[in-house]
Amino acid sequence: MAYQGVFSLSFLLLTLPFSLSNPSPNPTSFRVDLHHRDSVHSPLHNPSASSYALRKLAIERSISRHNALQWAISGKYSPSDLKTEVKEIPGEYLMKITIGTPPQPFWLTLDTGSDLLWTQCEPCVVCFERDGENFNPENSCTYVALDHTAPLCHAFHPVAPTQNPCPYYILYTDQSQSTGVLATESFTFETSRVDATTTNPLSTAYRISANTGYNSSASANPLSSPCKTNTNACYNSSATTNPKSSHNFAETNLSSSTNISSDSTPGSKNSTTPSASTAGTSPSVKVIRTTDAIQTVLTGIGFGCGHNNTGNFIAAMAGVAGLGGGLLSLPSQLGGGKFSYCLTFGNAIGQLIFGDNPVFDGPNTKRTQIIKDPDNPIFYFLNLEDISVGDKRLNIPPETFDNGGFIIDSGTTLNYLANQAYRLLTNELKAVIQLEAANDPRIDLDIVLELCYKKSNNYEGIPDITYHFSGGADWKIPPQNSFEHVSEEVICLALGPSEDEEASILGNFAQKDMVVEFDVNNNILSFAPADCTTF
Repeated sequence: MAYQGVFSLSFLLLTLPFSLSNPSPNPTSFRVDLHHRDSVHSPLHNPSASSYALRKLAIERSISRHNALQWAISGKYSPSDLKTEVKEIPGEYLMKITIGTPPQPFWLTLDTGSDLLWTQCEPCVVCFERDGENFNPENSCTYVALDHTAPLCHAFHPVAPTQNPCPYYILYTDQSQSTGVLATESFTFETSRVDATTTNPLSTAYRISANTGYNSSASANPLSSPCKTNTNACYNSSATTNPKSSHNFAETNLSSSTNISSDSTPGSKNSTTPSASTAGTSPSVKVIRTTDAIQTVLTGIGFGCGHNNTGNFIAAMAGVAGLGGGLLSLPSQLGGGKFSYCLTFGNAIGQLIFGDNPVFDGPNTKRTQIIKDPDNPIFYFLNLEDISVGDKRLNIPPETFDNGGFIIDSGTTLNYLANQAYRLLTNELKAVIQLEAANDPRIDLDIVLELCYKKSNNYEGIPDITYHFSGGADWKIPPQNSFEHVSEEVICLALGPSEDEEASILGNFAQKDMVVEFDVNNNILSFAPADCTTF
């Protein structure tokens, strides 16, 4: 989800005290179940929709997201440029979490194109319609609204705000927006893979010092003591101000927020970062095992509690979980800056993993550098050097992708290539594929999906496509990951041309059945083939 809100961020390294239900000297890295938005497990599942109709909608969302990414990267935004009407915020993979103590369950959209986890909260001033209840901080004893002096607040704002509690503001490229309060809370992540072999230790470094609460006069931080049965009595009685009762959301001053093209973008020469000497309360982690699930409970996670949220949001979703390269994202708060995912086809459940992943010790692992763009620090850019069709290199000119103008993104379904590379690839495919060409009269997206054929058995006659990334990292895309079924009889190349050379994209369709790891600290992308239904 491309957005225009800007964060100028820095971190503090903290020791993470482990509190395990099954004590172990090496607590495990943890997993979360991932669901495609159209799967039977998703709250967005529409049992009456045909598979063709769902694919068409996914393609439309992909076009909208690609346009949004182009706008965000170029710094040029014009709503009139929309080629497809945006009916809702794009987001292809979802995860279910619980927030607060006692826990309140919510579905969030996963997004590698933004870096803040936020959810819609009570009291709701102006909000989008929800199918369920909003998160209510009054019902949680682990909620802490942040003071404007908190390091996380300083990290969010290039110019420190003066009001309490600390505000946040995000504007997305389709003009959807979320406004609210920065806070910390307890989050529970659950996986159904009880036999998973993720055994490497979870990092003992929590990276954001966020827990300077708005209730700064309290003699004890509520995160440091157990919650009481009466959640309204969780806060220290000596406090002169309760952070839950003093918010003035309608009058929050957001003048310190900036546009993505501003010189105060994170990583730019004019960005402001807070001192790394201030420490907050160290968050804690607890792992709970049952016969059919593993839950990881983390207390003290920074997030946005949104009280004004308008735009193309989905009623079944409570907010967004940012996995972008910015320093505020979940990967940067959890697991020492590493996360990986394994995306699935159809109704199968995929996995999101925080921490080290032992699969990347195997011989099939490929690694390439993540290119950091100071003007767009939330995106994961890669250096694509060339493309092959079968065994034939296309010899794409090196300047085509501008040494890093290629994004890997979980929220875009299709792949996109700069025009020159797109033409070289499609021309070669036309030359080698001998199947009967086809156009599906029910799909009105031929400008995007222009290379279509009558379906063959087991994709016979269709070659592999290999993306050659720097460092000798070859990503082989088999036919089932490059050609999409747009109807019962027709398959089309899941690839579109990109007008902006900096917005070539490796989308999620090509990433399925590939476990992909993002090492945010060391700027390394690792990947290896896997059966994501059992991974």
